[in-house]
Amino acid sequence: ANRINEYTNVIDPDYGGGNASLYLDFLEDTVLPLVEKNFRLPPLGPETLGTIGSSLGGLLSCFAIATRPEVYGKAGCMSPSFWWASENFRLEVLPGIKPASDPDSPIYYLDSGDQGGDASSIEKPTQAVRDSLETKKDFLLNSNLFYYLDHGGDHNERSWGSRFAEPMAALYGQ
Repeated sequence: ANRINEYTNVIDPDYGGGNASLYLDFLEDTVLPLVEKNFRLPPLGPETLGTIGSSLGGLLSCFAIATRPEVYGKAGCMSPSFWWASENFRLEVLPGIKPASDPDSPIYYLDSGDQGGDASSIEKPTQAVRDSLETKKDFLLNSNLFYYLDHGGDHNERSWGSRFAEPMAALYGQ
């Protein structure tokens, strides 16, 4: 597995990557049919299927619902790497998404911590994506857009694990 290549939608000049669409194709064409065939589940679609990830996985989760809302209806984007490729997600991907008024518009959960060496490179771009969804696409905070700032939280598995209940409650009412 090559997470930089698989979890990023465009090439970053410093890190490479850029094959998230191929990875999502693999999930949708190979993994999801296998899961549906072997497990008793309701039909998989945007009403039942969401994605969640942290760091580059958070970027991938937001990219998945931004570009494939007919597949994924909810995304938990924890401490997402929106800084990737000079904030490509906010500047190039978000302008093409459906507005919140579209009945097929997905639900976004975004979060970040405010501590650690990566805090400003994660927190500020995440807030900028939140603001863009609100002001340019008419998403409503605490309705179809959720944002959580983890005061004292860092960009690591320990912090993500300690706040995992936040996206689950926001996206699934748990």
